[in-house]
Amino acid sequence: DKTERVTCPFCNSLLDVNQGNLTFLRSLDKIENPFVLPVGAEGTFSGDVKFKIIGAMVRSVSIEGETYLWHEYLLYNSNAGFRWLVHSDNHWNFVAPVNAAEAVVSGNIVNYNGKSFKIFQDAPARVEYVQGEFYWRVEQGETVRAVDYIAPPLMLSQEITRNEINWSLGTYMTNAEVEEAFGISDLPKPFSVAPNQPFTGGFYIKWGFALLGLLCLIAILMISLGGFSSSVLSQQITLPPMTNATAPQTIFSQPFDLKGNRNVKITASAPVNNSSADLDIDLINEQNNEVESVNVPIEYYAGVDDGESWSEGGQTQDATVSSLPAGKYSLRVEGTWQNFAQPLTVDVRVEQNVSRGVNFWLSFFLLALLPVWALVRKFIFESRRWSESMFSGSSSSSGGDE
Repeated sequence: DKTERVTCPFCNSLLDVNQGNLTFLRSLDKIENPFVLPVGAEGTFSGDVKFKIIGAMVRSVSIEGETYLWHEYLLYNSNAGFRWLVHSDNHWNFVAPVNAAEAVVSGNIVNYNGKSFKIFQDAPARVEYVQGEFYWRVEQGETVRAVDYIAPPLMLSQEITRNEINWSLGTYMTNAEVEEAFGISDLPKPFSVAPNQPFTGGFYIKWGFALLGLLCLIAILMISLGGFSSSVLSQQITLPPMTNATAPQTIFSQPFDLKGNRNVKITASAPVNNSSADLDIDLINEQNNEVESVNVPIEYYAGVDDGESWSEGGQTQDATVSSLPAGKYSLRVEGTWQNFAQPLTVDVRVEQNVSRGVNFWLSFFLLALLPVWALVRKFIFESRRWSESMFSGSSSSSGGDE
């Protein structure tokens, strides 16, 4: 490793280094305060390796008439050699060279180290300004073909000249990581989405769907352990005619047995037609006379308006109570109905361990909110990423989850 080109910080000249002698090449077009980090700054990176910034350059690409600038800092460590720190749109990447033979290009995909990288950009990159020392004979205006492939948080870059092809691997760094590395603070905040910026909501997608899977597993286990629903009473009863419209009639069902720790569903059907019936049903524990009451209103209306048939309500309604103590029970059915001068036939059915699904679906809905919200965020994030690519049609769904 040796220095081939340096710039003079005082006169802004580009100098060639040849066997220790400096040769003036040209004066550089000066750009005021282009760099966030100064040449000479030292930073500690992964593996506790300390690198020093020995050079910095401004590069650009022009796409559809728009010029985009970014900064590249040349890092050096006597043991590790050269690395790059790239600063673009206030995003950062730590870049290391890779063996070109390990990058296998197949159309718009590159396979490297077991990962597939998708093409993101392919454009001529031009050197606009340089400062410090460089290990090659850099020139202002020097242009290479730069092709970027991404597999967030990684970016594989290919630089092509007439004489050589170089590959490098960039790893996305957050502002906090760069600030910690250099012991600084208040770096400018990123804007837009970087080509290889990882989507940080993958945790919510992964664990959100894991919780949904766990909920389904619990539901299956509860069904298998608790058994399926069972009918403990099915009986037709007849309420005699009412003496007047407000005097209810009462009748008792035959006794039946209930098991403990299981819900109880009571279903009542009555042949009401353009009328209604109101049933108050008591579950009576015959051992201790404790009562659990439910109300089952039944109403059904139908007709034709302007040639259109319509109906409202139904002839069957139900009510569910939570688990009751095991024992022998009977029903006391007290009812009033519109056609009170006629008897009312009621079919009653009592079932246990009925899966209504309300709690399950409510839990499912609430648990699904987080991963669905994260998926929407991911879609928007990836759309913003690929909107910056000249290959936006390649994929709008690729991206790393961290």
